[in-house]
Amino acid sequence: STSFQLGYVGNHGYHEPWVNNGVNMFGFGGAPASPALPAFAEVNEIESVASSNYNGFLASIKHQSKVVTLQFNYTYSHALDEISNGGFLPFGYDSVGNANPSTINPFSLPQQNYGNADYDIRHSLNGDYLITLPYFGGPRLITDNWLLGGTLFWHTGFPFSVFDGDVTGSLEPNYGGEVLAQLVDPTVPRHCGINKASPTTSCFGSTATTNSSYFTDPTGFGGQSRNQFTGPGYFNTDFTMMKGFKIPGLEAGLLQVGVEAYNILNHPNFLNPDTNFSDGPGFGVITATASAPTSVYG
Repeated sequence: STSFQLGYVGNHGYHEPWVNNGVNMFGFGGAPASPALPAFAEVNEIESVASSNYNGFLASIKHQSKVVTLQFNYTYSHALDEISNGGFLPFGYDSVGNANPSTINPFSLPQQNYGNADYDIRHSLNGDYLITLPYFGGPRLITDNWLLGGTLFWHTGFPFSVFDGDVTGSLEPNYGGEVLAQLVDPTVPRHCGINKASPTTSCFGSTATTNSSYFTDPTGFGGQSRNQFTGPGYFNTDFTMMKGFKIPGLEAGLLQVGVEAYNILNHPNFLNPDTNFSDGPGFGVITATASAPTSVYG
């Protein structure tokens, strides 16, 4: 009645699409001194040159009996790439609506852009259970045909990069990407956990002055590695309780009445912090919650 499954999944992608926003960029970093195509502003070039890697260990347990039916799945994995989703559709947004930068350095794709994928989750656990309470005696109208069930979702946070909005804005419209802020202190906190999810406290320090001691405006593309910071994790559990009443004249018919509680622990889940270093006191602050992976429809 109980089974276990262990597995490994490894993927390597190559010749993946990459949107290069720096074709007509000039006067910054490793870009030419003048635009290559003076008649045009922002020029995008799509090439099939990107690569990705994924390694995952999977463990699953499934149990089925007359009383308990359950299945839980755990994944320990690491996803790396040079650009996620080819740069066409950004994955994930921070608390103020900024998407993860698609390309960090268009002139050095393998060296500086290769890092944690936007959707990299190191630990993930999900499962569901259903308990059919056996009849132990007493009046069946009250003590028989009870069902308890629920779902569980937990995973660690999504990665993000800290970009400099002022420098990025100064390069428009000849560059459609983002320029990362310069990391000056390697001791900067790399994980922004739930305990730091405060509308007034930055994940990188309590004040804007502290933030400035960790980051500064970049002089080129050598600001920091891509997606080296991790946002808050996610936890949610739903619960269902049902009571069945036999329908006269139907041997197996039941009228079920019950309640369903979504996020029964009323546990808040948060998006990544404001990732724009130019936002001053708002930088690193979490002001928005994450949506649930399920709804009343499943």
